Amino acid sequence: MSSQQTIERPVDTRHQLRVSWSTVAVFAVVLAFVDGVVVTSLQGAVGAIERNRSPVDRWLRDSTLMIPVYAVAVLVALLVARRWVGQSRHAVRRVGGAALLIILICSAVGFAEVANSSAFDYHLQTRHLDLMDELNHSHSADAEPAPVDLNGAGPCIELCAAKRATLRLHLRAATYASGVLLLINFVVVAWLLLLRSDRLWLPRVAKRPVPVLATL
Repeated sequence: MSSQQTIERPVDTRHQLRVSWSTVAVFAVVLAFVDGVVVTSLQGAVGAIERNRSPVDRWLRDSTLMIPVYAVAVLVALLVARRWVGQSRHAVRRVGGAALLIILICSAVGFAEVANSSAFDYHLQTRHLDLMDELNHSHSADAEPAPVDLNGAGPCIELCAAKRATLRLHLRAATYASGVLLLINFVVVAWLLLLRSDRLWLPRVAKRPVPVLATL
């Protein structure tokens, strides 16, 4: 003689947290434009003169172009946070873990933007230095030849020194900007979390256990 008994199968709640797309959009827009201030200020301070244009126009254009990149960064941070701390019952741990990942990943994006801008500026500035060196040599073609360096340095003395000084300037500026980006992103993310509370995630979807019929 057999009987049937209903057994409730537990439901996996790991993926019940749903990403809030409005939160992703807000974080992406604010972080893109705030970090864009740092990038634009750095370019105006140590950048190439060929790129000197209205800083507001450059900031608006570059920040707008970076919004999709920051949106992907915020989304990746939220998905990783859901995987790592999504099962935690403590909202502080869920939100804190997500906030930390947003800060780190978006700061990495901002630093990559700074590095790319600095590399382009350095390329333009070295071309300008090469052009100035060629003009100086052409003007002094009839002058006495420059003394040869016995240490084997060759004619590239002042030019190479200028390039090294330019490179060191960009490295120092990029290092300073990375610290500023990290600090600013920490403040911005904390401020946005205070405004949006626990809206990084949509409400959990309530799911009932799945009944399973077992034959005895």
